[in-house]
Amino acid sequence: MQTYSSAIEEAVNHAPIIDMRRTSVAVQPPTGTAEFPFVSDNDLFRINPEGVIAPHVVPLRSPDDYSSIDTLCAAKFGLRARSNKQIEADIAHEEAHEEVALLLGAQATAHTISLWRLLYPGDVTRVSYSFGVAVYNLTTTRLGYAAIRVRPRDPSHGDLQDFVDLGYRDLVTFGAKAKAAGLPPPLALSSRRLRKRAENILQPLTKTA
Repeated sequence: MQTYSSAIEEAVNHAPIIDMRRTSVAVQPPTGTAEFPFVSDNDLFRINPEGVIAPHVVPLRSPDDYSSIDTLCAAKFGLRARSNKQIEADIAHEEAHEEVALLLGAQATAHTISLWRLLYPGDVTRVSYSFGVAVYNLTTTRLGYAAIRVRPRDPSHGDLQDFVDLGYRDLVTFGAKAKAAGLPPPLALSSRRLRKRAENILQPLTKTA
């Protein structure tokens, strides 16, 4: 069986390069989504029907491996390892995505780690990584896909960018639509603090949409 160390090394060789020299602000890794030509909430969206994971993405054998692979990557790339609290939050975040995907009928899911190469001035390259969940063979509606993206208590910049790209702007309005359709609403709506955090990320995204 391939070790995580060798799998990580192979994934880095295929990792997309993000040019950090072209911007003065942090760049989010691409989420893999394109423009969404949707008109209604019920337009269909197919997620990974071939069941293929990109070569810069490494499947985890178990969510229990988050901590060990985080420690491995931090040591290998000279980064600070996440705390136990951060690891627990990462797992909860991805399990929230996974919960809705499975509810909507995904054939399977897999927790993953994605590798990126960041190019800085002076041709300095650093490696970054992020945890995620791969969803296999799911056909769902625009509303369903958005529900997957914004289910976590702490939706990421990428989650909310996809939410906006799908044509949605407001979590409260969306939460009511999701609930009416029998879908789990965004967990960020469970407290004023969480909702405010998500809205602070959403606001600049909706202005440029």
